[in-house]
Amino acid sequence: MDRRTFLAGTGAVLLGAPLDTGAQEAGKIYRIGILGNVPLTDPGGARLWGAFAEGLRDLGYVDGRNVTIENLPSEGKYERLPALAADLVRHKVDVIVAPAAQNVIAAKQATQTIPIVMVSVGDPVGNGLVASLARPGGNVTGTSFLTSAIVGKQLELLKQITPHVSRLAILLNPANPGHPLTLDEAKVAAHSLGVQLQAVEARGPADFERAFAAMTRERAGAFFVPWDGTFLVHLSRITQLAAKARLPRCTGSEGM
Repeated sequence: MDRRTFLAGTGAVLLGAPLDTGAQEAGKIYRIGILGNVPLTDPGGARLWGAFAEGLRDLGYVDGRNVTIENLPSEGKYERLPALAADLVRHKVDVIVAPAAQNVIAAKQATQTIPIVMVSVGDPVGNGLVASLARPGGNVTGTSFLTSAIVGKQLELLKQITPHVSRLAILLNPANPGHPLTLDEAKVAAHSLGVQLQAVEARGPADFERAFAAMTRERAGAFFVPWDGTFLVHLSRITQLAAKARLPRCTGSEGM
């Protein structure tokens, strides 16, 4: 299942639950807040959140008729998330949709009462967002890709397409609360694959050239990009630098 199908189906069904709770008020227009990372002006963001709106229409919720959708993207600048989440709370949205752990954390810090639907969160239990997957508790629900748990498989695939590589690099954003968990899983996978792992940090585009210079200097043969909003916004630049350095890549940054 690709991300478009996921958003149009699972995400919309999850969103339908809070809006359907109890008797609906006749003529009420529900307010949906999206605390995302990629703006609608980005082709990927427009495609993915367009699929989300399509899924809502399948449930009978049409933007401008019985729902309004307010999309406040961080554009990969995580420091903006608390203020954006506070804006959604002030606007009295009925539900907040938040992809990625840092977005959900910001939303949860802003409100303990408005339902929050998490989408594409790697390890919600490990990040303290829910008590357990079976019984999340609180005001957070949704789905998890358990991305930290599949890092091993992703690195295995990367090793398969670059069998002679003895050193792999992983690009990490120190501002992403899920990346320490990802790094732990990557270390275990690298050990089992018999390769050295180089962790390289980048908070934003100003750090990318330095990060790739470090990979080249340490003679990494390929690199892995885990899911991250900042990396997603600047994925084309990362791809350009990877091509320049002739580094094969595997990425989980194909999202919201």
